[in-house]
Amino acid sequence: MTPPQSNHKMGLPRTARRSSHSLDRLASSELEDGRMLILSCSKRKRTPEQGETVQAGSLYDGAAFRVFKAWKRRYPGMQPFPVLVLSAKHGIITWSTRLTSYDLEMTVGIAELLRPQVRERLEPIRPRPTNVYVEMGRTYLCALPDLKRLWPNAKVSYGRGRIGERMRDLRNWLEMITAHREAR
Repeated sequence: MTPPQSNHKMGLPRTARRSSHSLDRLASSELEDGRMLILSCSKRKRTPEQGETVQAGSLYDGAAFRVFKAWKRRYPGMQPFPVLVLSAKHGIITWSTRLTSYDLEMTVGIAELLRPQVRERLEPIRPRPTNVYVEMGRTYLCALPDLKRLWPNAKVSYGRGRIGERMRDLRNWLEMITAHREAR
């Protein structure tokens, strides 16, 4: 695989350096109950028409995205919490960020280069999340800052184990949200 194009001395992919995919657009109402989901992008993607832009949540079609989309279909109208996506090409973006299809595999080198940018984009999020679920592989985790240090009052949970166990844990976290909201 060829390395990402870069004209920056740090070697970041062009789109990760100066991105218009601002997390500043997160509405404070999206974090009203403090929940946040962070997924890694997936190799499996929908194939839009050449040059067509689609929302990140529609583009990616990996296991975690399928679990989340199934939950959204089962409980329409349930989600106003932010879902962020860590992309090897784009850095940290929102579910609704518009993208064209691409093929870039996350490497430890790319993850290490992305980490400061990811931290810089997560740091200003207000209100601070209090319950965060992170579903991504080890290589992607290298791009995340220490979320417990970034958000000291947050309960941060990570998917662990084999893919089936991780998807079960993601489903359980989503079902906990459903039960909590229905109990209100």
